[in-house]
Amino acid sequence: MRRSAASLKKKSDSITSSTTDLFRSASSKATTKEMDRIDHLFNQYANTSSNLIDPEGIEELCSNLEVPHTDIRILMLAWKMKSEKQGYFTQEEWRRGLKALRADTLNKLKKALPELEKEVRRQSNFADFYAYAFRYCLTEEKQKSIDIETICQLLEIVMGSTFRPQVDYFVEYLKIQNDYKVINMDQWMGFYRFCNEISFPEMTEYNPELAWPLVLDNFVEWIRLLRWFAEDLNGIRGLEIDKHVSITVEIVTGNAKTVDEQSRRRMLIDLSSWHSTCPTPVRRQSNFADFYAYAFRYCLTEEKQKNIDIETMCQLLEIVMGYTFRAQVDYFVEYLKVYVREQQDLSLPHHANKQFRGIH
Repeated sequence: MRRSAASLKKKSDSITSSTTDLFRSASSKATTKEMDRIDHLFNQYANTSSNLIDPEGIEELCSNLEVPHTDIRILMLAWKMKSEKQGYFTQEEWRRGLKALRADTLNKLKKALPELEKEVRRQSNFADFYAYAFRYCLTEEKQKSIDIETICQLLEIVMGSTFRPQVDYFVEYLKIQNDYKVINMDQWMGFYRFCNEISFPEMTEYNPELAWPLVLDNFVEWIRLLRWFAEDLNGIRGLEIDKHVSITVEIVTGNAKTVDEQSRRRMLIDLSSWHSTCPTPVRRQSNFADFYAYAFRYCLTEEKQKNIDIETMCQLLEIVMGYTFRAQVDYFVEYLKVYVREQQDLSLPHHANKQFRGIH
């Protein structure tokens, strides 16, 4: 009986072992066939001389996938492959990515892209993808920074759909500022942290003492300047600072006023250039006098012009001082409109504007 039991157990173990071997063999054959199909697909797009899928091959791949070559999903595909060189896929990278996606045909790869996007956008993956996007654009050996134009394009692709307002204004700021020609990885990752940790446009949580990159300190002060300026423009439409240029500000709070692009850029650039000399909030007493004088000079549009007409002066007072000294501005504007015009004195010199600054 004991021999019989031992014999049965031996036979059972032998059958189990054979079954396992058969399963492994079938699985190995299936994996080999899958890899053969992945390689076949690679060869359809690879340059035969370099054995790489080069920019031309990637463009053909995008065409067959029916997605633009600038589509974020192509960058996500590169991330999945852990591609090291922009615009090129090695066979090893291709195998790694498509095997992970279980895509051994073009049709399967096309169907895998939506799921890949969901995977990347998970919070646990997106920070890694965001950092990868920066590294992927480092095309030169030992390169550590990326030019502003490329950074703006990359922000649009990587972050535009998730953090639209932050990207729009940061891109605007980067284009008009003069302090930075390139952005490094620390600054790039700082903007990701900013978008995830700081409410926008309020930015009440932002503390420059918490080791933020300086470019973000400057960006925050620029936004606060725009928001402050927008508050003083509230309810005022179509201000005419002179006969030729319409000066209105697109309000960051969402109450945007209609304004042509040239005028908007002129205002933003000019505010930025003034702000570069004054990195602290405008409303502080140490800065406001300078800003108030600047506002007058800004409206001197003709060579050797020293005076501003009463109508423009009234509008300027509303913008610059109305928020802070409402009562004084209301009465002084009324005085200018009623009494000064009756005396046909239709302009005010700089010193008169300066004297009003001292009235309060």
